This record gives sequence, structure tokens and C-alpha cells, in this order.
Amino acid sequence: MKEKKRELLILLSILIIVLSLELVLSVEITLSKESYSPRETLQAQIKGTFISLSSDNILIYEGNKVHSEPVIKSLTKQNNIYYLYMLLPNKESNFSLRIEGAEYIDSGEIKSGPIIKPFSIMKTNESSLSLYPGFIITDKGISIKVKSLSNQEISVTFDGTGETKNLSLTEEKEETIDFSTLNLSSGQSNLRINNYNIPVFIFAKSSSENISDLIRLDFNPPELRAKLISGKDYSFTIVIENSGNMALNNISISNNVNATIFPYTIKSLRPGDNVYLNLTIPVPEQIKDNLSGYIKISSQEKNFSVPVILEITTNQKEVNLTQTGVTKSLSCINIGNICIEGQECTGEITSSLEGPCCLGPCSEIKKTSYSWLFGLVLVLIIIGALAYVYFKSKQKGKLKSTGELLKQKSNDFEERMSGKEVSGRLGRI
Repeated sequence: MKEKKRELLILLSILIIVLSLELVLSVEITLSKESYSPRETLQAQIKGTFISLSSDNILIYEGNKVHSEPVIKSLTKQNNIYYLYMLLPNKESNFSLRIEGAEYIDSGEIKSGPIIKPFSIMKTNESSLSLYPGFIITDKGISIKVKSLSNQEISVTFDGTGETKNLSLTEEKEETIDFSTLNLSSGQSNLRINNYNIPVFIFAKSSSENISDLIRLDFNPPELRAKLISGKDYSFTIVIENSGNMALNNISISNNVNATIFPYTIKSLRPGDNVYLNLTIPVPEQIKDNLSGYIKISSQEKNFSVPVILEITTNQKEVNLTQTGVTKSLSCINIGNICIEGQECTGEITSSLEGPCCLGPCSEIKKTSYSWLFGLVLVLIIIGALAYVYFKSKQKGKLKSTGELLKQKSNDFEERMSGKEVSGRLGRI
């Protein structure tokens, strides 16, 4: 009996191990290290069969809550491997990297459950660096920004050419390091900075790929769709990411919805880089139907556009801006005010974790009241009634005394009894 129990336990243990391996093999997240310094660059490789995966699906959690501060991050897929980097917050705590809302294949089934990889942020004596970007995609050269979190010496080597540069970094001072990729063929290489390894993906201009195919911009959100009320200004944010393999220069932004945009030009956007586009769209009160248009982004040989679809409503409760911004992880408590029922926003409105967020003060809605009119009518009725009584009493005059009444009756009697002269003939009765 004991032997059977032992065999059963062994079989269960093997089954658990197999299932664990299967789970690990379906989606695997490999971090460059398990513990980081505040503001250090996190690097990760993600392997798995994803149906959909973007940087929006990857979040940083502190405990069981999404970290409130926005984190600069970027994701690229090269040779069936996803490469990720994030500039970490300036805070010591236990964190986790989580993939949420992404569909992937696990054991032949399509799943979308969260994938969690824990890590920590703590201060150590180790000399840490903040690197930007955490991977490089280029067609003409390498450029990386390095900031040391302490005074230190660094050695930078580009494996593609074997060139090495030695620098002395001062705490908090950012340095830009460049390497040439001239005469190098397309392929993958590495940039080694002390203990850091930066993947470099080279797409040589001599490649048979069409140049226009190397130009690609991703937009988050891909469209501005909202339900709102007229007579207000609304703030939106669009993240433009260069997900192609070419650096883009002199990007211009225009629109046909009378939006104020900042910045309206982008001097340069390297592969893997992104920029935040801030828009304010006024919606005049006279607009009763839907407002639609586009934000146009022009770069070199290609034009891109972000559709704008604004549905007008008169019901404050129906206002919905949750699909129009990238501030979903930001609480309105940190950026503005939540207007409750009976209040209206006197400033611009943007999206937040809780829904529409007022960037100005909330004020009480002034309701039209007719109580004053009712009171006025009531006062007029009372005055009229008093006037009526007054004039009636005036018409009746003052009350006569008893003597005056007796005298009047006596006069009336004498008048009736006194004879009057009758002229004419008297006939028979």
C-alpha cells in the first residue's frame, strides 16, 4: 500500500514538473538581471507565440497595482524574439513585469491570461547606468545616450567593427556615444557597455528591401474616438513610435479639426524612439452632429493619419474618453479633478484611470429656477387683494352715528307725507 502511495506521489510530481515546463516554454520572459537600481534601464527578451503583443500590453506593477508614473519603454520583434527595454522609476520596492491583454498560444490553445515576471529595485554599491535606447535598429549608424548614476569609467565596444571607446562619466551627466555602421551588411550585432549588452539590428541601405517598407510609424491610440459634449476643449495624447528600420527626419504634423498640437514638428525620430504628441481640440457649442477629421503625420516618402471621430451628446453621464489617450494608468487624482453629478468642468477634459478627468476646477451647474417668479406673483396677488379691500371701504365711506341715522329716517318720512300739486284731470278709478 505504501509503495502504491509512493508511486502515485512520484507520478504527480512528474506531472507538475511537466506542466510547469510546458508553461515556461509557452511564454518565457528573460530579464537582464533580477535586481535593478532606481532609474536604471531594464532589458528583457520575450519568447513565445503571440497573436498580438505591443508595448501597451506590458506594464510595471508595484505590488498589486499598476505603477502610477508613466515609464518610457519600447518593444521590437526581431527573428521571432521580442526585445523590450524600460527606463525604471526612481523608487525602491518590489515590482513585477506583467503582460496583460495579449493573446498567445499555450498548449495549442489561445490564451490571454497575465504573464508575470517579478524583479526588485533597490540601491546598491554597484555602478549602474541609464541607457537609451535599450536596443538599436539602424540603417546608417549607431547612437546611444548613456547617463551614469555615479562617477565611473566605462568601456564601450561595438562588436560589428571591434571599435572600443573609453569614457569617464560624471554622475547625472548624459553622454551620447556614436559608432559608424558604414560598409556593414544587414544583420544583428551587439554594443557592450561594461556589463550591459545592447542588441543592434542593422539594415544596410544596399539591402534589396524597398526603402518605403523600412518606414513605419505606430500610433497609440490608433484613432481618437470619444463621446463628449460640445462647448468645451478636450485634451488628448498620441504616442508616435518609429517601429521601422530607418531614422525619420523633419516630421510635420497637421490636422483638419482645428486642433492645437505640440510639437507640430519632429526634427528626428530614430528606430525604436517615440514622442508624445499633445493635442487640444475645441468643440464649439453650435456643433450638434458628430465631429470627424484626421491628424496627418508626414515624413519623407510616406504620409500617415490618425482618424478623429468625436460623437456629440447632451448627457454628461455619457461622456467617454477612455479610448482617446495613453494616460489610462494615470489617476485623475494626480492630474486633475473628477466632476461629480451636478458639476461641470470649467477647463479642458482628458482621459484617466477613472474616466473623464477635468484639468481645471469643477463648478456647480447653475439650474434655471422659477421660484422667484412664483414669489413675485404671490406678492402681487396679496397687494391686489389689499388694494381691492381698501378701495371698497373708501366707496362705502365712514359709518354714520345713531343720531345721523334717525335724522335721515325723519327726513325721509316727512318727504313721503308732504302733499304735492297734481295737474291735469282726475279720472275715475
